[in-house]
Amino acid sequence: MRYSPFALLPLLLVACTDQQPTAPDIGVAPAFAVAGNSGCYTVTINQQQSVTSPSSSVGFATGDVEATTSTVLDEGTFTAHGVAYGQEGLDTWNVTGGIIEEFIGEEITISHRSLLLWPPDNEPFVARLNGTARAADGLSKANATFHGTFDARVWPFQIHTVWNGVICP
Repeated sequence: MRYSPFALLPLLLVACTDQQPTAPDIGVAPAFAVAGNSGCYTVTINQQQSVTSPSSSVGFATGDVEATTSTVLDEGTFTAHGVAYGQEGLDTWNVTGGIIEEFIGEEITISHRSLLLWPPDNEPFVARLNGTARAADGLSKANATFHGTFDARVWPFQIHTVWNGVICP
């Protein structure tokens, strides 16, 4: 006699109802706590910028780091692959506030790699913007990602990104 594989499902469900999955307690704090224990900071930053030329933009950052910002792209690093465009650049932030007191009143520089995607299903003049960032000057370490949009529907073009990561004074 043949049974459907689903015929035994009710028996399996009843047999396993008193067993709850558990994770072993290995005494390790979640990864997000590591930044606080090392003298580094886990940050979320919103950045708004207006494009001032094909290779530069200016704006401001709010959130865990507050600053006026400027970005200069390295035109020699530009790559294009279909609807994806990559480029490296430097962000300079003149820090005016935020949770990292050591940065207030200082200028920090962050190197980044960005990827601009013009997907066919998206608004024709709005691209997705993703990237990674590392420390360049004024801070000992940085490891962040950013995600947002590049809006070419208005002039000056607008860039909005949200940065998440860890930075160290």
